Amino acid sequence: MLRFSVLLRRSNLSGCRLWFSTGEPNKEVNTKQVLMELRRKTGYPLITCRQALQASGYNVEKAKEHLLQLAKEKGWNTMQMDGGVLKEGLISVVTNKNNGLIVEVNCQTDFVAKTKEFQSLVKDAAQTLLDVYSTQQPSKIDLNPPELLKLVVSGKKQTIEDTVAITIGKLKEKIEIRRASLLSVPTNSILAVYIHPSVLISKTRPGSTLGSYGAMVSLSPTDENTGKSSIKMAGRDIAQHIVGMNPSCIGTCLKPTPNKSVTDSTPDDDVINPPEMLSPDESSHELLKQPFLLDSSISVAHWLNYHQLNVNDFIRFQVGEKTKSAEK
Repeated sequence: MLRFSVLLRRSNLSGCRLWFSTGEPNKEVNTKQVLMELRRKTGYPLITCRQALQASGYNVEKAKEHLLQLAKEKGWNTMQMDGGVLKEGLISVVTNKNNGLIVEVNCQTDFVAKTKEFQSLVKDAAQTLLDVYSTQQPSKIDLNPPELLKLVVSGKKQTIEDTVAITIGKLKEKIEIRRASLLSVPTNSILAVYIHPSVLISKTRPGSTLGSYGAMVSLSPTDENTGKSSIKMAGRDIAQHIVGMNPSCIGTCLKPTPNKSVTDSTPDDDVINPPEMLSPDESSHELLKQPFLLDSSISVAHWLNYHQLNVNDFIRFQVGEKTKSAEK
């Protein structure tokens, strides 16, 4: 007579439906080997993996589905709870030819922000938003987080909302996509970005898309012969300045009019130190008037003039910073 056993989820999964097992595993199944395989593939505790295997007749794929459903249900419950202010997390910046997307994803502790699961979520969310919202029209858009959650993750069959719920269920901590913005530039402009590395990232490499600060800047050359590669290199320096000095706007500055009457000056001197340009102002929140981060003896306006560039727009994010919408 066939014996059937009922596996009831532990107290931390109470309120969920019952799962049924067909009893003993197939004699050909190496239970210890299957248990370790599921543990390695999912990262769940051994006791949770053992319960999932028992509930699925020691079928690894079914056990993975079981664990996924558990995490999703627990994550949904956590998402409905008031988790307080989420001040930890990461910024991600991703780009394609003419579009840049910056997103902030928050959690409650830096321990969770260090995990591969959380970092994978941040990357997936950023790439999905870039794929969906990229446009050929120059624009600057603040995206609406509740709408973003309904999007299907690029290359996967689940929504961003489901991915967040599953990650919450696995990491046992509230997570939310706080904000995201898109910056699109015309074909005659260059989009440059800078990500400030975070100590939460175990392996930070050049070109990393994750950090604790991020900035995107749209630039255009004043000289049509300026190469795009040199603009991008200069643009990265400006983006780094924006991260470090936190300007609130581009601002205005007197246009340079090189003094040709000075006989002992060279053309380069006139470009670097145009007589009518304002001196750097350390207290200014205007980008053009600030001392340039990499050379505080000159203003950003001086530096841009030397490199024959104009700044059209920029976006800067910092994890956990106060925003205008949050202050209202």
